[in-house]
Amino acid sequence: MAVPPRQHEDATHLRQAVRDLRSRIDELQMEQSLSSRRRLLNLAIFAVAVAIVVHIGVLFYLAMLQRGDQQVQDNVRQDVEIAFLDQEELSQLEDTQLDDRLSETTMTTDQVLEDEPFVKLEADAIDSQLATTSSEIAPSLGGAGGGGGGWGKGMGGGGASTTFFGVTSRGSRFAYVVDRSGSMGGGSTGTRHKMAVALRELARSITSLPDSAEFYILFFDNTYTGPPMQKDWMPATPYTVRNVVRWLNQVTPGGGTHPRGAFQHLFSMEERPDVIFFLTDGKLQNFASGDLAALNSSGKRVVINTIAFGNDAEQQVLKRMARDSGGEFRFVRTGGNP
Repeated sequence: MAVPPRQHEDATHLRQAVRDLRSRIDELQMEQSLSSRRRLLNLAIFAVAVAIVVHIGVLFYLAMLQRGDQQVQDNVRQDVEIAFLDQEELSQLEDTQLDDRLSETTMTTDQVLEDEPFVKLEADAIDSQLATTSSEIAPSLGGAGGGGGGWGKGMGGGGASTTFFGVTSRGSRFAYVVDRSGSMGGGSTGTRHKMAVALRELARSITSLPDSAEFYILFFDNTYTGPPMQKDWMPATPYTVRNVVRWLNQVTPGGGTHPRGAFQHLFSMEERPDVIFFLTDGKLQNFASGDLAALNSSGKRVVINTIAFGNDAEQQVLKRMARDSGGEFRFVRTGGNP
C-alpha cells in the first residue's frame, strides 16, 4: 500500500531532525571536553604559579634565618674572644713566634706559659674557686729545655687543625685523653701547677679549632670522666667551647694512672677520632703500647700523639705509642734535670 505523500514528507523531516539533534549533541560533547581541558590547564597554571610564589617565600625566609644565625654566631664569637683574652694578652699574641716553637721536639712548662698568650679558663668568674684555679696557672715550675724527640708526622687527615703542646695535627674529629692522677697535682714547687698548665693548654687547643671541627675530652685517673654536656662528638662552636672551658675549672687531680678505660671508650665509638692527643706525667698502670696498638689495629686507624708531661713519664712507652700510630711524641719538661 502506498504511503501518502504528506506522511512520507513528515517522516523525512523527522529523520532530518534526529540527525540534526545527534550532530548538536556531538558538538556539545566536543565543547564540554574542550572546556574541561581548558579548566584543567588553567588550574595547572594556577598551581604552578602558587608553587613558585611559595618557593620564593621559603627561600627568602631561609636566607633571612641564615643571615640571623650568622649574626648570632659573630656575636657569640666576639663574646668568647673577650672572655679569653684581655688587651695585654692580645698584644702578647701578636709577638708570638708559633712556627719556631713547632719545630722543637722538647718543651718546658715555662715555654708553654711564657711563649703562649695567657688564656683564662673562666669564661665568667662564677665563684671564688674559679678565680683560685686561674691564679695558679701563671707561676712556672722552672727547669730548662733539652732532650726528647719527635716521631712521625702527627697529621691525621681532614681539613681542620689544632696544636696541643707544640704537636700540630689535622683532622675533623679531635680527642684529648688527659691525665688527672694525683701526681698532676704538683710540680717541682709542690703546687697544683702541672694540672693548671695542662688545663690551660687544653682550653687554648679547643678554642683554636674551627667551627667545622668536633672534639671529645676524657680525663683519667682510676677511671675516666668527661664534661657532663658531652653526649657525643661536640662541635667546636664558640658556645660549646665556652661551656667546656667553664667546666675545666672544676677538674682536680687525684687517683691513679689508668688510661685503659678512656681509650676503650674512644675506640668503641661509632665514629672514631681522626687524632688523639694523649698526655700523662707518670707510669701507666696495666696499660702498655701493645694494648693501645691492639685497640687501633682494627677499623679506622687513628693517629695518636703522645705528650710525656714531666720527667717521671714513661717516655719510651709513649714514643712507641706515637710511632705505632704514625703520630708524634713530645716531651714537656716540668723542672729539674731529666
